[in-house]
Amino acid sequence: MIEWAEGKVVDILKHDKHLQEIRVEVEGKGKELAYNYPDLTGEVEPGDTVVLNVTAVRLGLGTGGRHFVSSVRKSSVETGINHPGHIMKLRYTPYQLAVLSCEEEASPYHHILRKEDSEQDLHNLLERTPVVITELHSMLPIIVTCLVHLARQDRQSLRIVYVMTDGAALPIFLSKHVARLKKWGWLHLSITTGHAFGGDLEAVNAYSGLQAARQVGRADIIVTGMGPGIVGTRTPLGTTAMELGEMVNRVNTLGGIPIVAPRISLADERIRHRGISHHTLNTLRIAACTPAVIPYPAGNPVLDHQMWQLKEHIIVKKEAVNLEELSAILATYPVEIKTMGRTLSDDPLFFQTGALAADLAYALWKHVQNKNRPVTDGERVDLENFLKSWGA
Repeated sequence: MIEWAEGKVVDILKHDKHLQEIRVEVEGKGKELAYNYPDLTGEVEPGDTVVLNVTAVRLGLGTGGRHFVSSVRKSSVETGINHPGHIMKLRYTPYQLAVLSCEEEASPYHHILRKEDSEQDLHNLLERTPVVITELHSMLPIIVTCLVHLARQDRQSLRIVYVMTDGAALPIFLSKHVARLKKWGWLHLSITTGHAFGGDLEAVNAYSGLQAARQVGRADIIVTGMGPGIVGTRTPLGTTAMELGEMVNRVNTLGGIPIVAPRISLADERIRHRGISHHTLNTLRIAACTPAVIPYPAGNPVLDHQMWQLKEHIIVKKEAVNLEELSAILATYPVEIKTMGRTLSDDPLFFQTGALAADLAYALWKHVQNKNRPVTDGERVDLENFLKSWGA
């Protein structure tokens, strides 16, 4: 059941085209914070009466302590449709919205993605592009910041495209990381897949989202994963992290190189997330039917033992970047990056793992040079040899 409450808008704390952060006077509760998505409900102004979905906050769940505006009681709420899109997201709910998906005929990119099987090898659409697959959204700014640092060192121009799945938050506007990275030009393009919405491009599913990242966005490196708000249940399979293994299969099927940034922590109080998270282990053992490349920091016997459980994959360990150097790199990001409320000094192994994934993706990009042809057996051997030389 949904718990509703009515309130009056007091302040607009943050306003942009797609997301408003507001303060609302809620009867019996005082002033509380809420998010409003103008694409769904129209813009709100001080004095407007709004209906709020307060369920998650009342349950004490980790949604950032905000309610969500469900409807606005004023006559000017209708926004109209200003594009020819016919693909519905959030289908068959009161909030279903039409988007112009990059695959549909009205899209300027339809002809790029439409090619018949005879015209392109569907198993080579990604052209050996490195694809970094994340479990937690907090890994995104770590990986992108490190990639930008490496490219600047080499004076290289690097096109990074982010593909956000619908495994967690559906509006990409909720991610402050994506907004910052796009603003500075560190992310060339964002793509939202499935029922996630609000990216620079919309895609019907993750396969076509990956295809668009490479063939429309001309990505040198793709980073993909869910937005903020992973779900876990303390059961082996009851987590949205299971999509990570499925993404490994998608990337392999489309001819990319899947690099998993494993969720590793020595600071998490929960035993199931100590070392390599049980989410990462289970999704790679159960959902990933094809091999992924998994880099992790050397020098920890516990991690070595856990990685043995993933022997069907390509495991590569390497000495982690030292904390002083990593701190200087991440300092180029204008706010302190946190994961589960923890900083670099609180949980260094998590951040070092993300940096290693970025380092490997960048090294593979330079090594492969995104050859526009199918991968031969000889090149597979070459890749394995390269990974051995890159590792410890």
